[in-house]
Amino acid sequence: TLTVSGVASSSGNIIKPNSRLAFSAWAVSPGFLVREVWDGISSPLANLKNSSRYPNFPSSFGYVDSFEAPVNQPGGFGQRLSGFLAPNATGSYTFYIAARDQGELYLSTSTDPAQKVLIAKVENGTDSREWNKEAGQKSSPIALEAGKLYYIEALQTASTSTNNLAVTWTLPGVTETPANGSMPISRDFLASFYNPDQSLLLITSQPKDVTVVKTQPASFSVSAFAFTTIFYQWQQLLPGASAYVDIDGATSPTYSIPNTTAAQDGTKFQAIVAIPGSIQTSAPPATLTVINDTSIPKIVSATAVKNTPTITLVFSEQLDPASANNPDNIVVFGGFTVISSVLQSDGKTVVLTVDKPLTTSSVVVWAWNIADLGGNISNQLTPVTIVSSASEPVVADGGAAKPMLTIQKAGDNVVVSWPNLPGAKFILESGTPAEGWSPVAQPVEVQGDKNTVTIPLDGSNKMYRLTK
Repeated sequence: TLTVSGVASSSGNIIKPNSRLAFSAWAVSPGFLVREVWDGISSPLANLKNSSRYPNFPSSFGYVDSFEAPVNQPGGFGQRLSGFLAPNATGSYTFYIAARDQGELYLSTSTDPAQKVLIAKVENGTDSREWNKEAGQKSSPIALEAGKLYYIEALQTASTSTNNLAVTWTLPGVTETPANGSMPISRDFLASFYNPDQSLLLITSQPKDVTVVKTQPASFSVSAFAFTTIFYQWQQLLPGASAYVDIDGATSPTYSIPNTTAAQDGTKFQAIVAIPGSIQTSAPPATLTVINDTSIPKIVSATAVKNTPTITLVFSEQLDPASANNPDNIVVFGGFTVISSVLQSDGKTVVLTVDKPLTTSSVVVWAWNIADLGGNISNQLTPVTIVSSASEPVVADGGAAKPMLTIQKAGDNVVVSWPNLPGAKFILESGTPAEGWSPVAQPVEVQGDKNTVTIPLDGSNKMYRLTK
C-alpha cells in the first residue's frame, strides 16, 4: 500500500492527508522461466534480434517449467526463454544448448540482464536434446555460487516445424558431456518474475489408489483450478526407494501405465501441480497395487466364413504375442493345417489361416498353448461358427441364436451347460470330427435360464457340440 500526504498540484491543491493506494508488485517465483514468442520471424537468429518488435513486443507470453521450449511448433517464429538460474552448490558449471534452426545462450554475472554475455550457441541446428553436435554449443566452465541468482536467457529462431530449444548443464566435478537425450535443467534450479494477482491455485481432486491385475492398465488423475496455465509433473516412489523422482513425459493431469508389472506393486504416485507463484503437491500419495493374474484366457468367439481359409478367434483377455503368433499352438480338427496365426492390435483377437478353404459346416479349434500376459496357458476346445458370407448373422438352425457351451469339472463328473433359449431345442452330442458324433445318454436338466447335463468321467478325451 502506498500512502501519500502533503503533495500539492501545480495549482496549489493539496492531496488529502494519508491518501492510500493498494497495488501488487511482480515477485520472483521458483520453478519457471518466461517464454516469449515473436511470430513471423524466420532464421537466421539475426532476424529476431534486429526486429523492431524485439524485445518489447512479443506475439505471446507464457511460462515453461524446465529449460526447454515445446518442440516442433509451427515454423516461422523466434523465441526467448529467460529468467534466473539458482545453483545449489558452489563450483564450476558447464552449459550446453540444443536448438534448431539457430540458438544462443546468454548468462549474467548477477540478476541484471545488462551484464549478460554469450556463452554458447548453435549455428547449423541440432536434434532435440542433442548436446554434442557442434563445438560451440558447449560453454567454458563457469564459476557460480550457491544461493545466488543469475539472469539467463536462450534465443532461437525456426523457419520450419522441425524445431527445438533446450539447455542442460553439468554440475561441479563432472567433466563428461551429457548423453544425447539427457534432461534439460529442471525447475528446481529456475526462477522468474510473476504476477501475484494470478497466483491462485486449488487442487480440486486428488489421485486415488488403484488396484489392477498384473499386465492390465492403470491410471491416476488429478484436477486443479487456476486463472492461468497449470503445469503438471507426475512423480513416483518405487518400493524400497527413499525419494520421489520425476516421470519423464508425465506432464498432463492424467498419468497412465499401459501394462502393469509385479515390480510396480506398492509404487506410490504424486503430482506436482504448479503455476508461477504457487507449487503444490497432491496428497496423500496414491498407491498402485498389482495382483497376480490367475485367470486362464478363454475363447469367447470363434467364427469363419464358408469357403475361405480364415478363422477369427476372440479371447477373453490380452495375449502374449509370442504364443499367439505361433501357429503350432492352435489345432484345427478336420484335416486342416494352421499356416499362420496373427495377433491383432487389440491384443485379444487372433486370425488363423489354414491350408485350404473351410467347406464343412463345422470345425473345432483347440487352443492348447496360448498364454496371456500373465503367463496363464489356455487349453480349450471350441466349435467354430461358420457362416455362408461375411454379412450373414451367426445363428443356429431355425434362426435361434447359437448358444455357447460351458464345460466344467465337478468332482468325478463333467457338467456341460448352455443358455436356455426360448423356442430353440438342441441335442448335446459327444465325439470327434474324425470318429463321428452321438447323442449324450444323460438327461438335460433345466436350471433357471440354463440347460445342464452331468456326465461321469470315464478317462477318455471327448468333445461336445450342440445340434438341433
